[in-house]
Amino acid sequence: MNNPFKDVEDVKMNKFHWKTVLIAGTGSFTDGYDLTSVAIVLGLIAKDFSFSVSSNQAALLTSSALLGTIVGAFLFGYLVNMGRKKFYGFDALILAIGAAAQFFVQDYWQLVAARFVLGIGVGADYVISPLIVAEYANRYDRGKLITFGWSVMWLIGAVTAGLSLLILRNFVSDSSTLWRLVLALGAVPALLVVYFRRRFPETPYYVLRIRGDVEEYKRLMKELGKETTSGDRSELLALVDGRPLVVLFKRYYMPLVIVSAMFFIYGVISYVNILFGPTVLAKQIGITDPAVYQVAMNLAFAIPGSFLNFALVDRVGRKVLLVAGFALMSIGIFAFLLAKGAGANAVTLFLIYGLIYTVASQLPGATLRVSAAEVFPTKLRGPANGIGEGVNRFAAFSASFIFVNLLNAYGFNFTMAVLGAITGAGAVLALLLWETKLKGLEEASGERIAEREVV
Repeated sequence: MNNPFKDVEDVKMNKFHWKTVLIAGTGSFTDGYDLTSVAIVLGLIAKDFSFSVSSNQAALLTSSALLGTIVGAFLFGYLVNMGRKKFYGFDALILAIGAAAQFFVQDYWQLVAARFVLGIGVGADYVISPLIVAEYANRYDRGKLITFGWSVMWLIGAVTAGLSLLILRNFVSDSSTLWRLVLALGAVPALLVVYFRRRFPETPYYVLRIRGDVEEYKRLMKELGKETTSGDRSELLALVDGRPLVVLFKRYYMPLVIVSAMFFIYGVISYVNILFGPTVLAKQIGITDPAVYQVAMNLAFAIPGSFLNFALVDRVGRKVLLVAGFALMSIGIFAFLLAKGAGANAVTLFLIYGLIYTVASQLPGATLRVSAAEVFPTKLRGPANGIGEGVNRFAAFSASFIFVNLLNAYGFNFTMAVLGAITGAGAVLALLLWETKLKGLEEASGERIAEREVV
């Protein structure tokens, strides 16, 4: 029979696609806001709770949300096969509760606990939202839509965090109130979308491939303005994926290993930069204000890099951007170290790090999530994305402690060189992944072929 999802895959990009991305992207916005805000107010928190910004206490605080994300990603990666919509909105609610609780904490461990809860919501969102966007996107614009929903929205959240601190400190004189307010504001965007997420329709891929509800599938297609003619009831029911997850994991173990390994590498390098860039790296290039560093780096380099990825991902393809992104990130780190060793001034160091590393870092970040949503079949898409995101945040959580201890033991240059070498390995792994540009999800994942092999 014909591809039953052809109408979804070939429809032109429209308002529904952008509505989907904006509703989904609020989770990424909040994640960007949260991880950035805790980094730029870390000095204020450290002063209140009496610890150093380069201590293991600081590493645990900044990474406690990451630990929660691991739990949320693995848990909801499994639960999402009970329904994409079923948990959509609850993820944002958990996120909002954790963010708001940060304002009321009385000690260090309460703040760690609040951020852990926030992280569970982030982990759930990073599994559910990309699936919903991918399963409603057309094959021509899927890369752009996922890139905007995660890379661009994340960076807008990060810039908003920096601007929040820069603005609020002009009106709030008490430093304890200031950092609490900056952190708690992350609850606002999450709360705003809970209602809209609860009303969002289930995806046709889930309804047909997992639930096997032919009438609901036809109703969804009608709502999208497409009266499906792809097969009768018996033919559509034959598309229900009855394979156990263990069979799917066995069939797709290699792409799962490759994607997870790239998520691990990107998690190490990107979150070290996110969590310690405004404090440790900023001092290396002569910037003493974490908020100024964060806003300047994101506005000048990261956001343009994200829009570059947005423009290229559906043109040059996923594989090219993954290889180029990891390779240029590695080159950027070593170029920065060489320039620093040669005595380059702060402006030169800022430009080198920004133009090469920061711009390049946007290429694999969003593209990894595009590939992770495309290379796995519908029934495995949720669990595989949960594993990938969990591995990503485990890497980030581990890197927080590794970075602090390497920095204290061997110094800044050695630590950055290790990170540069790790990043270069990502380019090699990216060569092993197949290209999915302009392919429908059925073709990109080889879902029909895999079914025939099992039969």
